[in-house]
Amino acid sequence: MTTIIWGNAALLAGGAMASAVSINILTRGVVKAYEKLRTHRYRKKIDEIEKLNSMLKFSTIPQKEHKRVINEKLGERALLLEQINSLKKGKGELNNRVYHLSRRNSALTGVHEENTVLREKLNRLNEEHETALENARSYAMLLAEYLDY
Repeated sequence: MTTIIWGNAALLAGGAMASAVSINILTRGVVKAYEKLRTHRYRKKIDEIEKLNSMLKFSTIPQKEHKRVINEKLGERALLLEQINSLKKGKGELNNRVYHLSRRNSALTGVHEENTVLREKLNRLNEEHETALENARSYAMLLAEYLDY
């Protein structure tokens, strides 16, 4: 009986080892394929850069084309500078607005604090008034009882 158990365990261990080896082989193959793709992509980029570099070295691009590209880039630069200046102006306006709103908020905060103090005083006065009314009612009742006798 124990030999059957040990035999099954050995078969199970052998199967696990075989599957681990096959997974390792598959993983190694996938890694190699990925490396080939990556090196091919880098070679392609390097070839493009070398081609552009050689075109610039030997001036295969005409001089007029250089000037046209430079003028286009200068125009784009001018537009970007204009946008930057308008953004700076807008930022200044927003800063002014934030400043005025913060001042207004601080003024409103002061009003809110005064309002809270006044409410507390009003609540105290209402309590004192209610106490005085209760005292007056009880005094009136006592006076009425006294006068009835």
